[in-house]
Amino acid sequence: MKTMQNHTFLDHVNCFECGEPISYQNLDEHMIISHGYSRCPHCNHIFNSSRLDEHISRYHKSIVKSYSNTMFNCSDCGEELSFLDLGNHLLSKHNYIECSICRLLCSENKIMEHMAGSHGMGKCPICCDYFGNLDKHIETGHGKKSCPECGLLIYLNDLSSHLKETHTYATCNVCRVPVKAQGFTMHMHSHNMAPCPVCSDFF
Repeated sequence: MKTMQNHTFLDHVNCFECGEPISYQNLDEHMIISHGYSRCPHCNHIFNSSRLDEHISRYHKSIVKSYSNTMFNCSDCGEELSFLDLGNHLLSKHNYIECSICRLLCSENKIMEHMAGSHGMGKCPICCDYFGNLDKHIETGHGKKSCPECGLLIYLNDLSSHLKETHTYATCNVCRVPVKAQGFTMHMHSHNMAPCPVCSDFF
């Protein structure tokens, strides 16, 4: 018995219209831009123009409106377009981006707001993908951490020296944690250590 192959969003599949290898994540966008497919406004599946009305009337029976014959005005330029052409127009003419989670089309300056507000995700400044736990992704995926003082992304191995040189931090000899200079004595007290009044070292 043949088992179904599992695909990730980054795997390539062959477009069933032109045969071009497209990443699974970008397949819908390719079908809309290159082959004139449209997304059903009720369930987000995509169909060619001859199947969309049939799909809506069969599976969304309460909706009797024919979207293929309805005209809409583009919110960016005002051009009048059919429902079938509107998605393609927004993607190709106004550089809209399709949300990879819910497939909503967003303008470039709204996609970050949408991903954060609707899906609780942040955009990685290094690879530009979106993640729920952005700090963890940056640390495990790129080996960097945000400086607690200035917010600069620093390689993990360089964070201690950055804090020491840039923000007057000192490294604790006991636990090797960078500690702010003005709070260093209190931190050493947490290790039951006190400064020598003669040489200022902690014992």
